[in-house]
Amino acid sequence: MITVQTKKMIEQAVRDALIASDSGPREEQVWLNEQYERFYEAHDCHSRQECDSLLYELTFHEKADRSAAGQKIRFWRSGRYFPRSRKVCEAFADALSLSEEERLYLIRNWFERSDRAFSRSDLSDPEYRKRLAVMNEMREEFIMKIPPEEFERTDSRLSENSLRHLYCISARSYLCASAESFQIAVSADSVNYANRFAMDMKLFGEISRTTMIRHILILCAPYLSSAYVCAKLTSLGYAPLDKDHRSRKGLAKDRLLCDLLDLYQEISKDASPQECEQILKGIMVYTDDYLQKQNMREFSFMRSRFLDR
Repeated sequence: MITVQTKKMIEQAVRDALIASDSGPREEQVWLNEQYERFYEAHDCHSRQECDSLLYELTFHEKADRSAAGQKIRFWRSGRYFPRSRKVCEAFADALSLSEEERLYLIRNWFERSDRAFSRSDLSDPEYRKRLAVMNEMREEFIMKIPPEEFERTDSRLSENSLRHLYCISARSYLCASAESFQIAVSADSVNYANRFAMDMKLFGEISRTTMIRHILILCAPYLSSAYVCAKLTSLGYAPLDKDHRSRKGLAKDRLLCDLLDLYQEISKDASPQECEQILKGIMVYTDDYLQKQNMREFSFMRSRFLDR
C-alpha cells in the first residue's frame, strides 16, 4: 500500500506531465523545422510547396508530379505524421543532408527508434552481439527473481513460452486491476505476440523506444532509477530519458516516468528488495488507475495492445 501523501505526489506528477505536454511544439519538431529552413535556404527555394516537392523527390527518388506529393513532407515537418519506416526516415535524413550526429538525433529523438535495427543476418555483427548481451543480462536478471513456485506452474526449463507467460503476469501486476487486465492466456499465447516477443528478446526488427522502456521496467524491476533506465536505453542505441523529451504525440511521458522513478527512489531508499517491489507496484498501479480515470491512457508506459486484451 502507498500513503495518501504518495498518491498526491503521483497526481501532481501526472498534472506536471500534462502541463508540459501542452507547452507548445515538441523540442524535436522545432529542431526538425530548423533543419528544414536550412535546406530551404541552401536550395534557394521560393516557396514551401517548392521546398516540400524537392524534399519529396530527394527522399523517394521520384518526381513529385502532383501537389499532394509534397503534402507528405509538410505533414512530417508539422509533426502530424511520421515516415512509415526506418528506410524512409533515413532517406529523409539524406535528403536534408544531415550530419551523422544530426542523423542520429532524427532517428533516436524525433523518430523514437534505436540507431540501428538488426536481423538474423547480423548475428556475427560485433555491435549486435554487444547489445544482445545487454538484453540477455536483463532477461537473466528477470529469471533470477522468479519465485520457485512460479516454475512449478510453468516449465521448469523456462522455455520461451514460459518466459513470455511470466513476463505478461509481471507486466499486469503493474497495471490497475480492471476486469480486462487479467486475461493473461489470450495475449500470452497469441501467435502474433509470441512472434513479436521472441523478436524483441533477440533485438530483431524495429522496437519502438516506448516498448524498450517497458521491457527495461518489467525485466529489471525493482532495481530501477532514472539513471539506470537511461544507461540501459543508451547501451541499446536509444535516446536516454529526458524530462524535456516528448513523444511523437507530444506527450511528456519521459517527465512523468522520471518523476515517478525519483519518487520511488526516495520512498524505497531504506527498504528491502521485497518491500521495494511492493512500493514500485503500488506506485505504478495507482498511476495506471489514475491515468485511466483521467482519460489519459496514452500517458501509460506499461500498457500495450497485447497486455490490454
